[in-house]
Amino acid sequence: VQGNIGPVTPRYQAEKIGGPDHAPHFCAQVFVNQVEYGKGEGRSKKEAEKQAAENALTRLQEQEKLGI
Repeated sequence: VQGNIGPVTPRYQAEKIGGPDHAPHFCAQVFVNQVEYGKGEGRSKKEAEKQAAENALTRLQEQEKLGI
C-alpha cells in the first residue's frame, strides 16, 4: 500500500466537534500530500485519528485492487 503514495508522512487534523467536557466528541482527518484519505470520529483525539487511519488504509487498499 505504501508503494502507491511513496514514502510520505501522513498528517492528521483533529478537533473537538461536540459533547460536554466530560464526554467530548472528536473528528479527525488524515491527509497524504494534502489530499484527504480518511475521516474518523471518536471520544478522544487518538480514537478519532485511529479511525481515520483505518479508513485511509481501506481506501488505499481498494485503490490498489483497482490499479489506481
